[in-house]
Amino acid sequence: MRAVRAPRTSSNADRASLLALIAATLVGGALRLSTVTWGDPFLFHPDERGFVMWEAASIEWRGMTRGEWRPDTTTYGPVIYELALALKWAFLGGFDEAREEAQRYPDSWAYVVAGMDAWDDGEPYSFLRWTQLVRVFGAIGSAIAIALMGLAAWKLAGPRAGVITAWLSALCAGLVQASHYATTDSLVLVWAAMLLHACARLARVGRSGSALYAGISLGLIAATKMTGLVLLAVVPVAIAASTGNEGLLRSDRFLARHWVGRSIAALATKRFAIVVVVTIAIYALLCPWAFFDRDAYFAVPANRSGRHVFLSQYTDSDYEFWDWRFTYNGTTPFLYLLTHVIPYAVGIPVMIAGIVGMARWWRRDGEGARIALLAALPTFLLVGPWGVKTIRYAIPVVPGLLLGAGLWCARAWDRGAWRRALVALVIAAGLARGIAFTAMFWEPDPRALAGRWLLDHAERGDIVVLGPEASYSAPLGGNEDGVGVDRPPMPGLRVRRMWQSRPADVPAHVDSLLRDARFVVVDEFYLRRGTHPEARWRARDQSRFYRALFDGDTGFELVATFAREPRLGPIVWDESDAEMLAVAFDHMPVYVFERRGEYRTPFPR
Repeated sequence: MRAVRAPRTSSNADRASLLALIAATLVGGALRLSTVTWGDPFLFHPDERGFVMWEAASIEWRGMTRGEWRPDTTTYGPVIYELALALKWAFLGGFDEAREEAQRYPDSWAYVVAGMDAWDDGEPYSFLRWTQLVRVFGAIGSAIAIALMGLAAWKLAGPRAGVITAWLSALCAGLVQASHYATTDSLVLVWAAMLLHACARLARVGRSGSALYAGISLGLIAATKMTGLVLLAVVPVAIAASTGNEGLLRSDRFLARHWVGRSIAALATKRFAIVVVVTIAIYALLCPWAFFDRDAYFAVPANRSGRHVFLSQYTDSDYEFWDWRFTYNGTTPFLYLLTHVIPYAVGIPVMIAGIVGMARWWRRDGEGARIALLAALPTFLLVGPWGVKTIRYAIPVVPGLLLGAGLWCARAWDRGAWRRALVALVIAAGLARGIAFTAMFWEPDPRALAGRWLLDHAERGDIVVLGPEASYSAPLGGNEDGVGVDRPPMPGLRVRRMWQSRPADVPAHVDSLLRDARFVVVDEFYLRRGTHPEARWRARDQSRFYRALFDGDTGFELVATFAREPRLGPIVWDESDAEMLAVAFDHMPVYVFERRGEYRTPFPR
């Protein structure tokens, strides 16, 4: 049995398709590069700043002063830190300059704080410039991933599938969002695209070089985000689609005729062995401590242990109001992902097209659909039962979904006028949402706007009540929590932070903060917790406060709202029911209230 090949096209058509794929790569790359200054001059994303850049700087200090380059965490793989340090030494001063700078500080904390406080061009480095440099590399990597996604679809189903997949990838809202800040979730998408391209080559060419390519991709995935190794499932399916393992199967007619059997038999091929060996070798090269310093590498606190965090997601927990996972309690496994996270990332039309495209997995000529399905399904099964269902965990599903959508669109285009109209709708919906989503980041962040508004309207001696974390509230100058600095803080302006102490007596805490305050700033990060349907009995006092404040029952009046939603002309995408962190991380609405009368407590006496 020979694999079904994509139909041949004329050289002119191929040339036009190649130009269209290149255009998608350039447009997608340009859109991502245009968002690298998002939040400027603040670093709002807490994981990008705290778990990536902070840790990279700490590793640098330990390495430069003690020769200890081992990361102090296993929640993220070391590749993101190694990349950040390599870029810094290449473009923000050399290795020797960095070592000289690190030796000026007594510990890693002082070194990190110095980087956060350094904002002038004359400084050796600053978190702002360093972070944006890593974002630039991520944007370039994302552009390469767009091309690889298109080439994978081209190899599997012809140039039309390649062009459509590339354009859907270029303007996929979830991929745009993931790639405009530096985390392991954004970086692993580049390696996932490499793997899909390698598997497409394995399915069509079946040579050992493609197996080597797949092994390198999986090694990079493992050293970036270990859970991404579930994508190994796509490799035997790709090998089974090629003709190179038929000799192994001649003795068993069932295995030779059914793709499931052929996929099982592929596990015994030389090409699969190459993939496994190369994966382990690349992982060992990038993360040698996991092999040679295991006791020290894995002896990290629970909140920094990838194993602990991973396993804790499968434990039923009743998260308190203070925990960011509060709103994820009680969500239905899998259904939540399907109805909130995945449609948010790709849009409903593209999601449906992707599912329909993958539904051809059972057909004899459905090797492309099977590769798309196995690129999406394992991750979906992995994250589906989790107690936390955020867009970051579901994003690795997206490449397989986009590949399935591209394959379906290419096939349906020649199946009649009404199917061609459906294809046009899917493509238009995907492109429109991506453009609208990207455009949000060409304007100042709502938190920055709220901070500027307060500094323009507040007076000396005013009391301003903010949220507990600067990343989710209105910055008022100064380097608050390492966020950055916009302007010198106003002399005499008094800032209080709500919920920071996790008070046992919520009414007393709220009344003491608001009784003589002039402004109260509410961020949607905490608002969604307070107005969650279950908050009425799980966080009764916090729920009562937020409802009374927005109902105008406390003496405070809503005077300014800073919100951002995807918008394209008259079309607005409502995000009121969107997954919380997808909104809170990079365009969170902020509400400013001003006291216009005597303060009235929202709590019964």
